[in-house]
Amino acid sequence: MNRNLTTKAYSWLLYFTCFSLPLFAPHWHGKVIAALGVVWVLQVKWSTVIPKLRNRPFFILVLGFIVLCAIGLTYSDNVGYGTSIIESLIPLVVLPMIIFTSDALDDTAVVRNSIVAFVAGVMTLSLASLFFISRNLWDPVHLQSNLVLANERIVQIHPAFLSLYISLCLFFLVDYYFPLRSADRSKMGWLLFGVVVLTGYLVWLNSRAGIFSFICAAVFFLAYRYQGRFRTMGLVFLAAVVVLICVLPFSKKRFIESPLKVLNNEVVDHSDPDVFPLTNRQEITRCSFSLLKGKEIVYGYGTGDGRDVLKNCYTERGLTELAAKGLDSHNEFVAETHRHGLIGLAVLIAIFGYMFIYAIRTKSALLAAFTVLLATISLFENILSAQKGTTFIGLIAPLLFVYSEQIFARHKHNSAV
Repeated sequence: MNRNLTTKAYSWLLYFTCFSLPLFAPHWHGKVIAALGVVWVLQVKWSTVIPKLRNRPFFILVLGFIVLCAIGLTYSDNVGYGTSIIESLIPLVVLPMIIFTSDALDDTAVVRNSIVAFVAGVMTLSLASLFFISRNLWDPVHLQSNLVLANERIVQIHPAFLSLYISLCLFFLVDYYFPLRSADRSKMGWLLFGVVVLTGYLVWLNSRAGIFSFICAAVFFLAYRYQGRFRTMGLVFLAAVVVLICVLPFSKKRFIESPLKVLNNEVVDHSDPDVFPLTNRQEITRCSFSLLKGKEIVYGYGTGDGRDVLKNCYTERGLTELAAKGLDSHNEFVAETHRHGLIGLAVLIAIFGYMFIYAIRTKSALLAAFTVLLATISLFENILSAQKGTTFIGLIAPLLFVYSEQIFARHKHNSAV
């Protein structure tokens, strides 16, 4: 088969894979990844696969993470659930392998266009969702229910994950276009439109974990990426977003009033959707940390048993509703400690640590902000327990690695010249 044709097919299918991630339900996106894998097999140079992967510590770390999960099955009582966890983690290895070993990504345009395709997918989802909330745009009573409706009608994705997608898109647009080059000034209208739509939708999603993670990553991104007036302008824009959140009735209630009531034990209506997640998390946190003791803290309870031991804790404490729902720890670091103890926690921290160190080494504010974003949201959600989370990391992380390398090499070459 013509190698140029398969390489071109791989590139376009990679664009579609990135574009469809926020739009397709996990099982449909899995089929797209499978198709990408088939084309990758046809165009990859097999003699270079092992050498390329051997020089990729990120791939080795995520592979080691999955091997640890497989070992954890040997002392897990719930092997079926443990197997499903490993299955959901497969994109963490498959996608980096497909991306790191393809010669198509030697072309900077292919890498950039892949990230742009992802941004286009998130923008498409954001604009489509506006159709469902336009009738009650400023109605705080119906806004959240309409956003849930949009989410269920278009694609099944947790608001925290969608906030993660939107945050990365904003960082990429700012990183790529600012400061504006003379050739890009004609695109100013579209750029501002994209930033406003994404920022507006991020606020409308009203995800506490998502917005807090965005603010943390954005402060680091702006401080590391820019200096002088550009840093000041960025921080002023970010401050305006925070003020907007504090002023809008629905977000003010969710971000300020409800947390204060919970902290001061002034909750009256425990069925309030802005309150019960916080009270639930209090009980979840108490149970989660009560399990970190004895010999299990070293090697954990087993790959499939983290949720079960939490459920037993809920039952013992009389938290029947939490036990019936089988809620997880809502903290990836704690969840990994439950599964594989301090050994698993060390591997997880090593993955994030390597990403951040490599970002600093290549002077990539985008990759560093992405790492801060992932690490921060991992404090509030089990991002590796959902297909949308593992696929997002498996697809975007290697693209950002390659993108950072190419930008760093170009800047180094320009400096030498």
